[in-house]
Amino acid sequence: MNYPDEDYARFYTRETITWLALEYEGQAVMSLMLHGKFDRSGVFDCGGHPPSHAVTLATRCPPEVARIGLQRLIDTKTWVVNNGQIIWPNYVYAQTCRRSDRARKRESRENTAREAMGHLSPPVTSRHPESPLVTPKPKPKPKPKPKPKPKPKEREQAPPAQVSEPAAGAPVEPEIDRSAPPPAPPLTLQEKSALWLRNPSDASYVAPAPHQWPEVVELDNRIAQVFGHTRRIKIPHNGDPRVKLPMLLWAAGIEQQDLLDAIDGAAQDKYTRDHSHQQTATWIFDNAERVQELARAAPSATKAKPISKPVAHAPDPSEAALAARTKERLAKAMADATPEEIARAESAARAVAGATQELFRPHSK
Repeated sequence: MNYPDEDYARFYTRETITWLALEYEGQAVMSLMLHGKFDRSGVFDCGGHPPSHAVTLATRCPPEVARIGLQRLIDTKTWVVNNGQIIWPNYVYAQTCRRSDRARKRESRENTAREAMGHLSPPVTSRHPESPLVTPKPKPKPKPKPKPKPKPKEREQAPPAQVSEPAAGAPVEPEIDRSAPPPAPPLTLQEKSALWLRNPSDASYVAPAPHQWPEVVELDNRIAQVFGHTRRIKIPHNGDPRVKLPMLLWAAGIEQQDLLDAIDGAAQDKYTRDHSHQQTATWIFDNAERVQELARAAPSATKAKPISKPVAHAPDPSEAALAARTKERLAKAMADATPEEIARAESAARAVAGATQELFRPHSK
C-alpha cells in the first residue's frame, strides 16, 4: 500500500461514557461506518432507503445489529437523521483539528530519543563519488523526422435536413416522457400524522418534522390571537403538546377546521376566559369529545356538529328547599282529607309549582 497517497480517518481510542453507552452494536456500526462511508463533511446519504437498511448495506452487519446500533447512536446524539441523510455533527472537527503543542513536542522528544539510540543513525562509511568517464560517449545521430501522411479527402457532407418550425404564435406542446412513472399524490394531513405516530424514521423521508407543519403553526397562532397571548414560546420539538395532541386527533380522522372551531368555541366559555391555564392546546385538544363539544359552541363553525345530549338542570338550593316544604305540607293536609279536599290541594300545589318555576326562571335581558 502506498501510504502517502491513501486516504485515512482518525479513530480515537479514549473510552468515554458515550462510547461505553453505545455497547457492542453501536461501537461496531460506528467503527465500520468510519471506514470511508461518510463524506468529508460528515454526511452519509441513505439513497432513498430507510436509515437502518442503508447502514446494513454499507457495513454488511446483520440487520438486527445495524438497527440497534443506529438507534443507540441517535439516542446518544452522536448521529442525527434528517431528510434521508445521516449527519455526524463532530466529524469535520474530529478529523481536521490540529494536535496540541504538548503532543507534538512529545513526538519530537521521542524521535530525538530514537535517533540517540542508533535506530536512525547514518552508516559508518560513506560511498565515494563516482569517477568521470575516460572517453566521452559519441553523440547519437538525430533520427529523421517521419513524413506526414497525406490527409484523406473529406467526403462531401449532405446538407442537414430542414426542420419545419411552428408558425409564429402557435402553441408548442411539451414532450411527455411516457417511461417516467406518474408522481405519487401528496399525503393528506391524516395520513402524515398516522405515519409519524407509527414510524418516525420512515416518515422523515416523505414529510418534514411535524413541529414545522403549517397546520401546527396555524393552530398556535389562532390560540394566541383568540386569547390575546403576547408572550410566545417557539415550538421546539415534536414532543410538545401543541404538536403531539393535534397529531393524535388528525390520525383519528378529525379535520383541521374542527380544531380551529374548537379554539373559537373555547373563547366563548366564561370559565375558560377566566382561567388562563385552560387557554392552551393541552386543555383544548385533550380528547376528541372535548374538541367536538367546543367546536359546536364556535360562532363561525363551518359545518354541522353532532347534537349532544341535553344536560339535566341542577335545581337551586332554595328551589329544592321550597319544593320539600311544599311536599311536606301537602302530605299533612291529605292525611285525613276527603276526595274534594285532595282535589283542592292538588290544584293549590300546581299553582305553587307554577309560581316557583316563574320565580327561579332566568330572565333574558
